[in-house]
Amino acid sequence: MLWLALLVAQAGAPADEVARGEKIFAASCAVGYCHGAGGSAGRAPRIQGRSFTPEYLLKVTRDGIPGTAMPAWRGQLSEEELRAVVAYMLSISAHPAALPSGETRQEAAARPMPARVKTGRELFFDAVRGTRCGTCHALENWGVAVGPNLAAVRVRSIEELRRPPARSVKTARLASSEEFPALLVEQKDGWVRVYDLTVAPPVLRTVAANELGWREPARWDHAAFVRSYTDAELQAVLDYLRWLEPR
Repeated sequence: MLWLALLVAQAGAPADEVARGEKIFAASCAVGYCHGAGGSAGRAPRIQGRSFTPEYLLKVTRDGIPGTAMPAWRGQLSEEELRAVVAYMLSISAHPAALPSGETRQEAAARPMPARVKTGRELFFDAVRGTRCGTCHALENWGVAVGPNLAAVRVRSIEELRRPPARSVKTARLASSEEFPALLVEQKDGWVRVYDLTVAPPVLRTVAANELGWREPARWDHAAFVRSYTDAELQAVLDYLRWLEPR
């Protein structure tokens, strides 16, 4: 019966099951050291646009991959949640990867990229730079989706790149009196998962809900993480973000 259900999922799972799987994937799989947003490439391989069998996805999601960072979700997710995640992955694996603007990679490739935009893209993902924008942000199926999609939030100046609104960042205080700037990822079954923003890349931490408190404002300065960029470099990054905005 499970095999039959997965065949149905591959052909087109119910929309509510796929939507549920998308939420679970975003909270559990699309995190800093794992897959990128929407199944894009992160520290783990991309899922978008690749071919998988239902059996393979279910086995890997349940049992993990020994010797790698892929954990086993058996016992952490229910059977229904596992099936929902598999249905979601199947729904995105058969289609071309989409960009934040809604374009496919093929459509974007057909649009000429000005030299200044290409420079901005290279700076955004600069592998030589210790901390780069792609350390915490994902675009075009690259980077790590810790922070928001910068093409979607419409950044308007290099000062906004340095000091963006940080309404989601709060100060987490543990029962041990340790404090750190954090982003809430998930709260479930008495446990809370947060990104510790003290250093880059942010560290994903899991703590007991009854040992964690929150207060504002957060003692956190985004400018410290982009200080290696000059004004001219940030302008090039801004040109790249504007180029990605929906047409």
